[in-house]
Amino acid sequence: MFDSLTTEELQFIKAIEKYKAKTGKTFLSWTEVLKIFQDLGYKKVPPRKALVGQREKEKEIQPGT
Repeated sequence: MFDSLTTEELQFIKAIEKYKAKTGKTFLSWTEVLKIFQDLGYKKVPPRKALVGQREKEKEIQPGT
């Protein structure tokens, strides 16, 4: 089963198992899962379309361009 998982998936599974062992919990809340994601370095970023729009606005604001 674990043979088909990516490095990131295995890292996440290990982080979940470590958290469960540390807290003694069997089932986690979504808030706890989000915290584990954040502890692994993941963060929410704006959708790509929003990023392109933001760059265009920044170009308009920059002096001398």
